Amino acid sequence: MDLEKKAIPTKDDETLRDLHEILALREKVTKLSQQLGHDVPKVDLVDEGNSYTLVMELPGVSQDNLEIAIQGREVTVAGIRESFVEPNVRDTVEKRKKDAVMNERYSGLVQRSIGLPEEILRDDATAHLREGLLVLYLPKRLES
Repeated sequence: MDLEKKAIPTKDDETLRDLHEILALREKVTKLSQQLGHDVPKVDLVDEGNSYTLVMELPGVSQDNLEIAIQGREVTVAGIRESFVEPNVRDTVEKRKKDAVMNERYSGLVQRSIGLPEEILRDDATAHLREGLLVLYLPKRLES
């Protein structure tokens, strides 16, 4: 009797399969958001006790092209990511994109809304943008 050898899936195989599914889903979400006309920046949100610290990746977005809105328990950040064009290049950005052999870097609207577990004190919130990272300090509205 000839027995066919079959590989028994291990936990590592399942984990690797899950990882591939997650990466494929992430790629689909990124493509969809770009088709919708904006990019969704990555965020870290830390509960500091009396406040939240929100760090958002915004490479290529200048302070002049950035808007932050705080409403109750929601923070919305929107900006324009500029295309990098070398100063000595006379071609327009549109022509460079058309002639590009590869064009993976997104330029245009970047936007993300984050729902917070608690309301914050909008007037006491602060923000700074440095080296492509936006850091927001968001004090909580503490009930007395």
